Amino acid sequence: MELTSKRRGTDAFLVIMKKLIKFYVLTFFIVFSATFCWSADDISPKEIYKRNQEAVGIVIAMDKNNKPLAQGSGFFCKSDGAFVTNIHVIKDADSVIIKLQNGAIFIVEEYIGYDNAADIVILKVDGKNLPYLEFGNSYELEAGEEVLAIGSPRGLENSISSGIVSAIRNIEEKDFRFIQTTAEVSPGSSGGPLFNKKGQVVGVTTFIIGQGEALTFAVPIERVQIVLNQQKSENLNEKANIDNNERYYYLAGIVARDVENYEDAAKYFAKAITLNQRFDKPYYELADIYDKQRKFKEQKIIFEKLVSLRPMDARAHHNYAVTLESTNEEIAAIREYKTALKFEPDNQDTLFNIGFLYILHGNYSEAKEIIAKLKTVNDRWANQLERMIEKLIEKNGGVK
Repeated sequence: MELTSKRRGTDAFLVIMKKLIKFYVLTFFIVFSATFCWSADDISPKEIYKRNQEAVGIVIAMDKNNKPLAQGSGFFCKSDGAFVTNIHVIKDADSVIIKLQNGAIFIVEEYIGYDNAADIVILKVDGKNLPYLEFGNSYELEAGEEVLAIGSPRGLENSISSGIVSAIRNIEEKDFRFIQTTAEVSPGSSGGPLFNKKGQVVGVTTFIIGQGEALTFAVPIERVQIVLNQQKSENLNEKANIDNNERYYYLAGIVARDVENYEDAAKYFAKAITLNQRFDKPYYELADIYDKQRKFKEQKIIFEKLVSLRPMDARAHHNYAVTLESTNEEIAAIREYKTALKFEPDNQDTLFNIGFLYILHGNYSEAKEIIAKLKTVNDRWANQLERMIEKLIEKNGGVK
């Protein structure tokens, strides 16, 4: 039977559509595979776990009565018994033991290095030919890249979780970074390894910000290598200097601030101030958070403390004055601006602010003196204050 031209056209159309569908499915598969699947050089999560689980263990910190104080995770980084974990896990311990998944237990007798700001300590146990993790390069990590974490959340040994690198957080401190990841890390997993797709450890999980949908952060593995390069053996009982210092809490606060978790950030900055009252950076950061939260009374207290500690610091007096303006204490603000100008007489922000307050309070002669000084550093701002005076005089009928 001969096909009609209409039917021939329909069959031809179906053939073409089938070919197009096959083409688009194949194209999608290729693109999807290249984008989301691990390459031939990478190894599967199952294989990463299998290869590395024996080098990861539970860290148990105990008091003088051998009662557990804290628990975390960690891993061997050398075959001779060097073991990495977080400072905050062991800092209050009288003794520390490490337990591996195969049942082996090691008593920690010494440490060979630490980094207070990075929350890293390297412990040492007596052992030879122990399994250990291979270091990778955290600088090669990119946002969106898959990573794996192994830890012991709530004592559940060597649990694995997967996720991606959410961001690499570069802190203002030189060459200090944190890896933000979606890989779930619960209490008890602090100090555990973070792996790249090659099965290499690229970070040490250290802290969590927030609750519920919490954010996990890891210290780059290069910080561990720095400690290893400077290693020296010390008895575990002589660990008075091992503690999370003010820089650790300050850096943690910066990370929390950057992800807009102001509640945690405020706690970290407050802790940094408690540990070192003469470390000025957390004062400014905490005050800035209070400003965002419009907690001007709390902000005022912070700057009161800072100017008492640093009475010759122009920046401290300037910021204190700004806060006093927010609490409607303008006369006191003028006093602080004047003090700031004693130590930094050409600061254009201070000159403008005090000139503005003088004008508001009708102190035109004082304002003009300030304007004359401001012209030397910012003529445009000086002109703004002059026009403000002219408008106020005009409004008052020419009365100065």
